[in-house]
This record gives sequence, structure tokens and C-alpha cells, in this order.
Amino acid sequence: MKKRLPDKYREILIYLVVGVLTTVVAYGVRLAVLYGGAAVFSIDLGAADGNSLPELFRQIFSAGGSRDIKNAAVLRIVAVTLGWIAGVLFAFYPNKKWVFRNNDNERQAVRKQFWSFTGSRVGTYFVELLIGVAFPLLLAAMGYSAFRFIVEFTPDLVTSIFSMVVVTVLNYILSKLIVFRKKKKAAAEAEAEVEKAGTATHDGNGGRDWTD
Repeated sequence: MKKRLPDKYREILIYLVVGVLTTVVAYGVRLAVLYGGAAVFSIDLGAADGNSLPELFRQIFSAGGSRDIKNAAVLRIVAVTLGWIAGVLFAFYPNKKWVFRNNDNERQAVRKQFWSFTGSRVGTYFVELLIGVAFPLLLAAMGYSAFRFIVEFTPDLVTSIFSMVVVTVLNYILSKLIVFRKKKKAAAEAEAEVEKAGTATHDGNGGRDWTD
């Protein structure tokens, strides 16, 4: 029997809704830590402006490098990490309960699911880290100038938006390959069993009809 459209795409639609909410939480924490930390600790996020990319990396990794550039890099790492943690913590329950409809609430099973879910997103954490730390430096080296349209599009805000798109797509692809593919295979096997049973019943009835 052909599935109705809402049922067929229910998981994808709910996954996208949960993904948007997760993005709001994760990047809300990330930007709050980034700009809040810069204000509280007087860190100049634009300290890298006017330097070439090799010079910026030298400043970060050399013992005598600019303290302002080092502090900005550390703050970006902290902001990305805390945002990622907030996103994972927020996303686990909605994905378990609403997207994949998993009702196994036994403590050990939930703990296993949580670490498995977290592990599946470690890869995208490093993608976020690369984009969130290296891309602002790249934009600074390219001479990017912040512009205002409702809000000020600083290098960090621009790279956060870019990271948001890339990571959301990657998480969707990984979830589809890991979760949806397994479910599709299980459904196909179940359908094959039903078809096999139906064929056997039909053959039995067919024999009786020929006899009659």
C-alpha cells in the first residue's frame, strides 16, 4: 500500500524542524559566548585585520606572537565548543523521541544512545572548529570589511552563518546514511517477508482452484 505524503516524509520534516531549533540554540550560545566574552575580557576580535594568513598563524603559534590575536583565537575555540555542546545536549531528546520515535527509556540504553549520538556529531564539531577559527582569519587576511544590514556582519558572524549551513547539511546527510538507510533496509526485508508469505498462500489457493 502506498504511503501518504505526510507519513512518508514525517521523519525528514520533523528532523528539519528539530535541526532549525538546534541551530538556534547552538549558535545562540556560540555567539553569546563569543561577543560576551570579547566584551567582558576586552578581547579585540578584529586584531587580525591587515595581516597575511601565514603571519596570522605565526602570531598564534609562536611564543612571541600577538597576545590579542592569541586571545581572539582561544575565545573562538571556546565559543565553538560550548555552542556544539549546547546543540548536542538540546538535540538528543527531540531526535530520540520525535524524529526516530525511540521509546526505549531504560537507563543503560539511553546512555548508550546518547554517546552514540554524540559520537556521530564529533566529526561536524571539527568542521565547525575549522570554520569558526580559521575562516575569520582568512577573511581578515583578504581585507574583509564588516558591513551593516540590520545587524553588523562581522567576520565572525559571516563565518557562523556559513558554518551553520554546512554543519546542518552534514548532520542531515550523516543521519540519513546512518539511521534512515537502516530503517529502509529493515522495511524492505519486512515487505519481502510479507510478499513471500502472500505468494505461498496464493499458490496454495491456486492449487485448490485448479482441483475444483
